[in-house]
Amino acid sequence: MSESGRYKIGTLSRLSGLKPELLRAWQRRFQLFEPERTEGSHRLYTPDDLRLALYLRDLVAGGQSIGALAARGRAALLSEAQEQLPDLDAATLRAAPPSTRSTDEQLAALSAQVVRSAVELDPGPLAAALDRGLDTCTPEQFLSRVVRPASQRIGELWAQGECSVAGEHLASSMLRERLLRLLQNGAPPAGRAAPEAVVACAPDDFHENGALMTAVRLVGLGWRVTWLGAATPLADLDQACRSRRPHAVYVSATLTSSFAACRDGLLAFARRWQGAFELRIGGGGVPEGDAELSAAGAELCPRWSPPRSLAG
Repeated sequence: MSESGRYKIGTLSRLSGLKPELLRAWQRRFQLFEPERTEGSHRLYTPDDLRLALYLRDLVAGGQSIGALAARGRAALLSEAQEQLPDLDAATLRAAPPSTRSTDEQLAALSAQVVRSAVELDPGPLAAALDRGLDTCTPEQFLSRVVRPASQRIGELWAQGECSVAGEHLASSMLRERLLRLLQNGAPPAGRAAPEAVVACAPDDFHENGALMTAVRLVGLGWRVTWLGAATPLADLDQACRSRRPHAVYVSATLTSSFAACRDGLLAFARRWQGAFELRIGGGGVPEGDAELSAAGAELCPRWSPPRSLAG
């Protein structure tokens, strides 16, 4: 490829050794690349984008955080990359650092470190594992390969008396911080047309992270999300729906008791808004079926389920 060439993201991925999903995540979260757009709205990356991708790849492989690097700004990083990589020759493009473990093994190790650090009440390694996951994989990989298995295992160990309440709270609070960061960084730019969703926890449910994971997945699909947080009164959810006029509403109930406590209120809510938007009621406390809620247009989803339409 000549110095004046432009690269599709697949070519940029092949030359840099970074997966397309990760390149897109770094662009969406940190605006590190400045691709040009063709008349057909396809992105074409420049040689400077390739230099920067190669430079960041090596720094992250050496243990530096992409978040800390991005805070220095594209201009400063690109200047360093241009000094380090003046020529994009074949030798440079073959210099991707070898990986001794597969991606699955690396993510499993990070998830295990999160669990171990929660049990040992050790915030340093716990934060490092979460941040490493954020830096080196896509948001969906972070959620499905690091966060979910770690959260499930911590819950199991807590039930067995092998993880303290403090350990579970430590992991949950650190995870919540990073999920909120993903939610903020992944939001569509102001002014860009996007389908809207409202995400909330049921009135008696204070466990936010499952609902936050849903919110992060929605922004990953191109949705704009209004996040209402823990224990949202149904009157406030009504108000948000009147204000935002969303295309979808997600309500999380992680415990059977929290669902039971608000089930009749959710039924009345579903009937008030039937046909106005997709209503999903999800979480571990939700039953597989409820005939009255289904008749009112609500879909019960014990597991994550994307919207049926307008996925961006």
